[in-house]
Amino acid sequence: MRVAIFITILFFSFNNCFGQTVYFSELQPEEWNTSLITNVEVSEDSYYVFGLFSTDDIPEGTFIQRFTTEGILENTLLALDSVILPNYAENFNVYEDEIIFSGRRNFCSIDANGEFNWSVTKSFPELYSNDFVLSSKLESSDYLAVGRKTYNTDKDASPEFSNVYLLKVDTEGEEVWENEFNILPDKFVRITVVYELENGEFVLLGSTFLPENPVVIRVDSVGNLIDYSSFGQEEENNWLPWSVLEEENDRIVLSHQKVYGQDGQTGFDESTIAVSTYNLSTGVYELMYESADIHDYLFTQDFVSTPDGGYAVLGYRSGETSLPSFVHKINSNFEFEWEQEYNHSEDYVFNYLYDLEVTPDGGFVCAGETTGQNINTHPQSSWLLKLDACGDVEWNGCDTTTVGVKEEIKLADLKLYPNPAQDFIIIELAQIPMTAEASFLVLSIEGKIVLEGGLIQKEDLVVDLSSMESGIYQVFILDKGEMIFTNQFVKE
Repeated sequence: MRVAIFITILFFSFNNCFGQTVYFSELQPEEWNTSLITNVEVSEDSYYVFGLFSTDDIPEGTFIQRFTTEGILENTLLALDSVILPNYAENFNVYEDEIIFSGRRNFCSIDANGEFNWSVTKSFPELYSNDFVLSSKLESSDYLAVGRKTYNTDKDASPEFSNVYLLKVDTEGEEVWENEFNILPDKFVRITVVYELENGEFVLLGSTFLPENPVVIRVDSVGNLIDYSSFGQEEENNWLPWSVLEEENDRIVLSHQKVYGQDGQTGFDESTIAVSTYNLSTGVYELMYESADIHDYLFTQDFVSTPDGGYAVLGYRSGETSLPSFVHKINSNFEFEWEQEYNHSEDYVFNYLYDLEVTPDGGFVCAGETTGQNINTHPQSSWLLKLDACGDVEWNGCDTTTVGVKEEIKLADLKLYPNPAQDFIIIELAQIPMTAEASFLVLSIEGKIVLEGGLIQKEDLVVDLSSMESGIYQVFILDKGEMIFTNQFVKE
């Protein structure tokens, strides 16, 4: 498989926490026709991404990859075609030595090297469809998959309603119990979050459709329905309750969009970002926050607690010239702090981010997809962003499925100095194995190449900066189309 050059460009805002729109240079994949990232997970020294891809031979495949915290691909753990995971996979979670993930009819576990531990397939031919949308490892080391069974009483008609479906398996993937229930007749229910409580019960968060209203469902330790509740009026769609469990405060904090001006049955009109709390003891909902800005197209996609006690909302919405993604930050008192918008480039106008995770340095990593008006010209592509604690972009990755790296080279082995620099910089390369095809690039902060050239093996690289204007630059060392080093420097 050919490997495209992947260039990571760092953007710095010097602690500016005010909103901005960021544009990036275009990068195209070579082997995969389309790709997108649906989930990202953070470990101590890696980012794991989970997504979908297509090739000429594989119309809908699933991949799992591991990246360094600098955004460099370490390994592709999994790349499955649609025969194994029909249509697409929905969700995954990373543990110390294991990854579990779920798809339309599959619930699987692989080890840290991508080898299968076990795989469970559940197919119900009498149904219109069934799918797993969540998977989680329990305190007992067993596993829980949450899905839905979609029914239609008239087999020639459209689906009419869905049941919540739960499946528990043991550490070997053997079934322990399964259960299903219906909470609202003639409604579809999609679960987006599951929590295991200290008393062994489970809390499921999800939405009804149509109309779209958040629901909180409580079940016992074997999947029997205890109770459920919902909030929002039918004329006000409240969609996708991403949430944070604060069991010590006996509450769940939920993020959703609040929709105004339509009948709850057709389309969207005007939406705001809303945050509510649900008391686990009393079952009382309370609207704590609503954004001031109103948008005619808005989706909230994820919601996380932040190290400072606040919360961050991820989503996408309508913009003046494009559909940008955003991160919206509020503090622990449910007051607005800052917001940032993100666009991949002027050509890639549809910018979706689906998953947001807090990183050990207090920043964020978020993942999704980007595409242009014409998908043939600017196809659906993976998108990975690393943000600082203010939401400013530290590095951006697109088409990450094609990233390559020399595994034997450690970035710590390469040194760049002086920094800041005036007339030159030196990169120590003498101990690094390279081929005759090795080269270097220096890019401006706008992503333009200002210097490039070949390298002499076993000699340090000295870059003459005399022709360059003052500013922030990024230098890259490439070998056979693979990035082996990148760093930023300041030219005074």
